[in-house]
Amino acid sequence: MFNPHERFQPRLVKAFQQAKKYYLVSQTFQRGRDVIKDESKEYLLLSHYDDKGHALIHKNALPHDKFAAILDLQNEAHVKKLNEMLQPDSKYIVFSSLISDADKVERTMNQLYEVNIKTWIRTKSNWRIPANYTIHPKLELIFGELFVHMGFGSQKVRLKLADLEKI
Repeated sequence: MFNPHERFQPRLVKAFQQAKKYYLVSQTFQRGRDVIKDESKEYLLLSHYDDKGHALIHKNALPHDKFAAILDLQNEAHVKKLNEMLQPDSKYIVFSSLISDADKVERTMNQLYEVNIKTWIRTKSNWRIPANYTIHPKLELIFGELFVHMGFGSQKVRLKLADLEKI
């Protein structure tokens, strides 16, 4: 399972505070578990927001996730808990929604899923793509879920990456 997200580094706490991105939404992150495979840990993804309302919308989109929460980096108790969660002996492995090299991530995704994408186009769409035409899929993160955007002509589609991986 493809995971474009990097581990959350302690230096990000100060960086987010300085950028006034005070709100982090935590949620279960299965992609992290599938890559690292340490069953003794809980895997979390933190998505950053500068607007508390947007963070609340994201959190509310996760009604069945026991790790769904909003960490407020203006609240010292939240910062202390986050720093504890980032320690090597913590029961958590925490990832950031940040992607440091988007071009590299897209190249890797295209290499890994080229066959899946071609199969999806052939079996699930009515697109008749000329041999000299190249589809350029793009990744998007929506409420912690990765989606792939593809288009041909005026037709556009957005698929969950998890669904594309099953093809």
